[in-house]
Amino acid sequence: MISLLRLAAIPVAVSRIKTNVRRSILFAVLTGVACLVAAAGIGYFLNALWIYLAAIYGAVNAGLIIGGGLVLLAAIIFVIAMMSQSRSSLSPPPPMAFDLPSIATNLSSQVSAALQGPNTKLPAVALVVLFGYALGRGLRRK
Repeated sequence: MISLLRLAAIPVAVSRIKTNVRRSILFAVLTGVACLVAAAGIGYFLNALWIYLAAIYGAVNAGLIIGGGLVLLAAIIFVIAMMSQSRSSLSPPPPMAFDLPSIATNLSSQVSAALQGPNTKLPAVALVVLFGYALGRGLRRK
C-alpha cells in the first residue's frame, strides 16, 4: 500500500518541480530584460546630461564631468561592497560553554542545601528560575 502511495506521489512531485523550474527561468529572463531596459534608459539619461552640460561647459568638460561622476559612483559602490564583505566575514562569537549535567548536579546540590535552611521556598525557587534562564540561554545559542 505504501509503495503504491509513493508511486502516486512521484508524478505530483515531478510536476511541482517542473512548475518551480519554469517560474524560476521566467523570473531570471524577465529580470535580465529589465536590466537591459534599465541600462538603455541610463544610457539615454547620460546622453541627455552630456547634451545639457555640453551646452553650458563645452563638450570636453561635459565628458570630464560625467566620467568623473561615474568614477566617483563606482568608488562609492566599491567601498560599500568592501564594507559589506568585511561585515559578513566576521566570525560569530564563540559558543557559551554549556554543560547540562554539571549544571544539573550543581543545581541539585544547591537546592538540597537551600531546603535545609529556615526560609526554604525562596532560595529553591530562585535557583530553579536561574537554572531555567541559563538553560534557555544555552539552548537558544546552539
